[in-house]
Amino acid sequence: MLLRSLVWLVLPLATCAERVVVLPGFGEPPTAHFSGFVEVEPSSGTHLFYYLVESQSSPKDDPLLWWMNGGPGASSLVGLLAANGPLLLNEAGRFMNNPYAWNRQANILYVEFGPGVGYSFCANSSKTTGVACLQERGDCSPCSASDSSVARQSVAAIETLLTEVFPDMAGKPLYLTGESYAGVYAPTLAAAMFDHFQDTSIVNLHGIWVTDPCMDNKAQFGWLDLGVDFAVRNSLISQEVYKVLTDPANGCGSGRTAVGDRIRKVGSDECRRAWRLYDLATAGTGDAVHPRQVPGLPMYIDPLFSVGLAGGVDMAAYLNRTDVREALHTTLSPNKVYHVELGNNGYPEYTLEYAACNDNPSGPLGKTSMLDVYRDLAATSRHSKVAANFSRIIINSGDLDPVVNGAGTEAAVEAIGFPVAEGGDRRPWFFNAAATAAAVLGERPVKWGPSLRSVAAGVQVGGFIVNYDTGLPDLSLDFVIFRNSGHMVPAYAPQTAFHVIEAALLQGRPLSPRLPEGFSSGDDEAFYGYKAPEGGAFSAWVQQAMSCTYVGECPNQVLEHQSVIRELVVDTVADMFVVVRFIFVLFVVSFVVLFAIAGCKPAEDASIELPR
Repeated sequence: MLLRSLVWLVLPLATCAERVVVLPGFGEPPTAHFSGFVEVEPSSGTHLFYYLVESQSSPKDDPLLWWMNGGPGASSLVGLLAANGPLLLNEAGRFMNNPYAWNRQANILYVEFGPGVGYSFCANSSKTTGVACLQERGDCSPCSASDSSVARQSVAAIETLLTEVFPDMAGKPLYLTGESYAGVYAPTLAAAMFDHFQDTSIVNLHGIWVTDPCMDNKAQFGWLDLGVDFAVRNSLISQEVYKVLTDPANGCGSGRTAVGDRIRKVGSDECRRAWRLYDLATAGTGDAVHPRQVPGLPMYIDPLFSVGLAGGVDMAAYLNRTDVREALHTTLSPNKVYHVELGNNGYPEYTLEYAACNDNPSGPLGKTSMLDVYRDLAATSRHSKVAANFSRIIINSGDLDPVVNGAGTEAAVEAIGFPVAEGGDRRPWFFNAAATAAAVLGERPVKWGPSLRSVAAGVQVGGFIVNYDTGLPDLSLDFVIFRNSGHMVPAYAPQTAFHVIEAALLQGRPLSPRLPEGFSSGDDEAFYGYKAPEGGAFSAWVQQAMSCTYVGECPNQVLEHQSVIRELVVDTVADMFVVVRFIFVLFVVSFVVLFAIAGCKPAEDASIELPR
């Protein structure tokens, strides 16, 4: 501990001053943490707050992940403290070590944008008059922002961080990761990076990983927000209620919005009854579903995971504390109140410029949605030096996401226009469902890792995957479904999320083998192997997909490791017993010898008088 502290004394002052020495409520972070501000737009006085966590493995050699939460208007510190960071804050206000932290194999960067979110600010943030929104409010921002300004300011932030604050990280493999509206942030930032930088010496982008992303209004039509279709599929409402609400003859709706939400109409008692039964089942999620806020209504369903628990950690209370502000070097910020989120899915001062998770029919930039942006990224990677190592795009979805449902996301990925790769049809991928320590399960936040268990379950299905052919040998595009997860995959499925990040994103390993050639042809006997003891191609493929090559560390390997550890412990205890027994025997022998010597002294010696 002392040596590690002394190391920081020899670092440049600019970097050393940004180190988080003590995290209130925990103490010294397990690896080096840094935080501070980057000025990204002097004309508006815009400063963005960043938090960087060094890798647990090899900070010098490991890549850099940039994590983004969505909104627009959500702080990326939600990811740090509630999903993939090394220390998670629970409802009791205590920190828990995250066994599935993404910094096990990478350095992670979190940035709060746009200005007005969290600790980030602009010149207007300190004003008490002359602005449309005071900073304290929380449902709006004193600072304006847009999709293009976020991309532009993020480029400025990463350039400053990698050239001035953390120059040792310049040129490292960089991965853009995030969830929800990060489906817009990440690809547009990648495009802005390719436009701004000339080569990979500063920014060396290797890939994009986004989950439950906003992509395209047309493709995701009807699959955004917890609607009646999702509700009936997940048994939240009855078939009877569903039929009443969706049958045009009943007149319970007057059409749909641009993103597919049903517009309510309650002109009859039948419609009123059906909508109220729907509300009883779903409106406990708050105004994410209900068209207007209902006063006094407790939230009894997680709005981002319809089968999950309500409640959650009050991160704002922690991040508003004076000692936390000082520890994180935020005294520069004039923000009097820390807001984890501005509004709900956007705020008035944020301009949505693409047709993604909104009512925009098209984007003013000529890029109507993320479909065009992804096509351009693929085209750029063909010839640009700055995109020379851009090799992976992984788009993910939780299978129980009620907000940005996987069916719509898969349709959006298909609409990018790349064909399914040979053998890349939708198929399961597996993971090793290792046990999670009981101490972790006892301390975890309510919403984090609901499927984790204290007993190892062996190899299990983690979800499903589709591989697409981009036409470029060095650029892959995958669509990955996570089982038993809602909107925030890193929080709801931390074990499988870490597996995919480590194996597929960082290491570039396939999550699942491709389907064999001739998969759809040939007779059933050869495929299923009903008469062969070892089965046919079907059984062979499943066995291969469940092998150590694809699931990571296999259960039998874990057992072997545990066996080796047990043997070492047994051997050590045995050796200690031998040593203790030897010491005991030596002690007894020594005692006997000394006693014998004392007993064998001449009789006359006993009568000698001692000097007085």
